[in-house]
Amino acid sequence: MPHLCFGEVDLQTPLDKITMSYIVKPLGWTMLFLAFVTIILFYIFTSILASRSAKDLKEFKKTIPEVQKQYIVDSARERYIAELDIQETNPADYEIYLMQVQKAQEQGLIKPEFMASDEVLADIKKEVDEERAVAAAEKLAARRARGSVQ
Repeated sequence: MPHLCFGEVDLQTPLDKITMSYIVKPLGWTMLFLAFVTIILFYIFTSILASRSAKDLKEFKKTIPEVQKQYIVDSARERYIAELDIQETNPADYEIYLMQVQKAQEQGLIKPEFMASDEVLADIKKEVDEERAVAAAEKLAARRARGSVQ
């Protein structure tokens, strides 16, 4: 099939035989034209999509600080809950964890801009402690209802 589009040229082909009509046959010109049209359409298509997405991208970039703040709060909450669990179940591991956190802070591996502020941490601790107290009270009430605790 390629021989219908393009002529065969190798090192032994005489120079006087190599012309544009020999190298590219009529079907070859058609294929080159279609390839060129495809490239132009692709460029137009990507330009249109880029201009349409630019607006959405600007709006998305405006929401990044809010999302980042919420992520910091959520991760601080999860970290505090995990720390409480480690502290209650494995105090020795908790001490190792504290030493590793201190070492990471000294080395600058924990960046302050990605950590919750002291006020936020205090609020998180208060909320989590209240939730845990309510859960413990509900658990105790359930035990009393079953008669296992007097």
